[in-house]
Amino acid sequence: MVQTHSNEQRHVASGPPSHERFPLLDGYRALAATSVVATHVGFQTGAALHGPWAGLLSRLDFGVTVFFLLSGFLLYRPIAAAHLEDRPGPAVRPYLWRRFLRIMPAYWLAVLGAAVILTANHGVPAWRWVEQALFVQVYRPDQLLPGLTQMWSLATEVAFYAFLPVFAVVVTHLGGADPRARLNRQLVALGVLCLVSWGYRIGIFWIGMDSGGALSWLPAYLDWFAVGMALAVVRVHLTRTPASQWGAWRWVSDAGALPGACWLVGLSVLWLATTSVAGPLDLTNPTLGESSLKHALYAVAALFLLLPGVFASGPPSLIRGVLGSPVLRWLGLVSYGIFLWNVTFVSVALTVLGVPLFGGRFALVLVVTYALTVATAAISWSVVERPALRLRTLVG
Repeated sequence: MVQTHSNEQRHVASGPPSHERFPLLDGYRALAATSVVATHVGFQTGAALHGPWAGLLSRLDFGVTVFFLLSGFLLYRPIAAAHLEDRPGPAVRPYLWRRFLRIMPAYWLAVLGAAVILTANHGVPAWRWVEQALFVQVYRPDQLLPGLTQMWSLATEVAFYAFLPVFAVVVTHLGGADPRARLNRQLVALGVLCLVSWGYRIGIFWIGMDSGGALSWLPAYLDWFAVGMALAVVRVHLTRTPASQWGAWRWVSDAGALPGACWLVGLSVLWLATTSVAGPLDLTNPTLGESSLKHALYAVAALFLLLPGVFASGPPSLIRGVLGSPVLRWLGLVSYGIFLWNVTFVSVALTVLGVPLFGGRFALVLVVTYALTVATAAISWSVVERPALRLRTLVG
């Protein structure tokens, strides 16, 4: 999934909240991107379908949940702050321009890479590549190409980027006589987004579209984004309110000060999602109950895992030390490229190692895939992504 890089977040948000830094979030991105690589390798080697680690590997697509919550949190913060302070929100044109620079150049390079590197893509009609380039491939069945199957979630992210300014207009009309009233109205609006999302998911199952691509569209994941957006609202509220007036929201900050407890809860919930109650491990269509439970468990797990990064207070801890380590912070820096290239290099690794599809050798394929992916991601960051971000001031 796409990442709002920590350096970039200081430019996306306007006003005082943009000065607030979240140094642990790159570590989360690194872990989320790595989990995405592991689940893709697990599926294509068969390790996510059978064996002792099948349940875990099949559910490491959970990394997408983390990315969605992070996007909701980081991109909504300036909007939330503007409404709570009763001032104009961020300008739309600079926001959209920065989103374009962050996403499109590196994405187009990855699409070109999949077209050239993978022989399965040779001979694909030009119109299908236009679909890939414009993120409309998810709106027709079976249009995801080899090496690019993970891009459904990026298309959903891009749809969220387009939706956010529209939602911001709604927020500006919520009013409220004081910051607490505006806080409550924002949270109610985000609750409505969750209801819309769940209504959409239930409706898709009811009309029998669950086997198509409709469950990968933005409405099906609005609740995940809304959870991240709610974190942004609460974070802004606590930042601007004396601790004596935090009231019921004090528990959020208190929980963030206990990373071990938060991660114990989050990982326990994620473990539950690895069991049969969350549906099949393969691509067999789950029931409505299984799909709904898995979706909800992912959201709860991501929420608790992210709390120590969003509300980073209290004494140093092992978890914060790992998340803030130089290695994870660097991997977080290039994590967008890791996401973009990993599926292409799974296929390359299988071919180079002579491993057939579902043919095992998970550990070896993972090492080769990860090495090739990280190296390419580092080049993408240095040659494409970082130079592109330097152009963000062209639109003000």
